[in-house]
Amino acid sequence: MMELKVKPVEVFRRIDADESGVISRKEFRRGLKKFVGVELDDAEFKACLRIVDKDGSGEIDYKELTKAIKFGDPRSKE
Repeated sequence: MMELKVKPVEVFRRIDADESGVISRKEFRRGLKKFVGVELDDAEFKACLRIVDKDGSGEIDYKELTKAIKFGDPRSKE
């Protein structure tokens, strides 16, 4: 499988469909499927949100997303 290198800012811009500067839960779920190819069930998605949305605001900002990308696959076990 070929790995493509995409900058976190580009990933953020693609997922932030309404260009609000934050990624909603709905945008995040769609973005995972469309741009990353990851489809999660509801329990997995909630677990992923807990990892990515560090401040629990219900929205993902650029800093949170870049940290999650650097951390790796949110489905992996530590």
